[in-house]
Amino acid sequence: MAPAVGSRETVGLLALIFGLVAIVLAVIPFAALIAWLPAFVAIGLGIAALASKSVARKGRGLAGIILGTVAFLFAIFVSVASLFWPTMPFGPTAGDTTAELHDEPAGGADDGAADRPSQFEVIAGTATGDPDDPFAVGEAIEVTNHGEPYYSITFGATNPDAADVVSSENPYNELAPEGSSYVLVPLTVQYHGDGSDATRSPVYDLRVSFATGDGGTISEDYALIPDPFFMLPELQPGESATGNLVFVIPDGTLDAGTWLVDVGWDGVSFHAAVR
Repeated sequence: MAPAVGSRETVGLLALIFGLVAIVLAVIPFAALIAWLPAFVAIGLGIAALASKSVARKGRGLAGIILGTVAFLFAIFVSVASLFWPTMPFGPTAGDTTAELHDEPAGGADDGAADRPSQFEVIAGTATGDPDDPFAVGEAIEVTNHGEPYYSITFGATNPDAADVVSSENPYNELAPEGSSYVLVPLTVQYHGDGSDATRSPVYDLRVSFATGDGGTISEDYALIPDPFFMLPELQPGESATGNLVFVIPDGTLDAGTWLVDVGWDGVSFHAAVR
């Protein structure tokens, strides 16, 4: 005689559904705080389905127990991470010349330097690096860490109309919006070291934007270009590399702005002339 199939047969199905819901909630920050509710329901229904003789399909109940258990454990992990994981501050104030940054070299050297807060400073050369006194094109801008040479950063000549470069690199690149143009600028970075053999990634350490004359900023565009800056490798002490950056800038505003460079997170910033 086949087992009776009635309302109890849905217990296993409900266990499976609640288990899936719990899994989805468990992987979403803050939603994981309530994921334990459907997880417990899934486990309870799954146990009931396995214990009931009138439930023919035990696999659903077992799946509900497994999903509920995994969701409960994962919800604990995600909840703790969401509540206590330290948030990273963004964006230094333009014009700042010194700041502290708790940072570790990409190479992870274990000589004490990695545990020391970074203290970056821009060394004034022919200019101060302020918005009204930017560094010149081609000038090596020196950045130190605890008074020791760290980076040399040099902007090359700006291409104010790089539409042909962008379109030839990839035909699927979109055209610049009407009234704007693609602007390409090469950036050369030399890493001097920090007293250890650790490598550093200029892509991680440096962020470049276009500072408009009215106080706004324009971030780098995502168009595909030759030799992009974001593809630069990690550098050993003494090594240098050059990469291109591309921006979409409203026509007629290029000469009124500057390149704004942020070094480190909540570190130091300076301005460089566009041309």
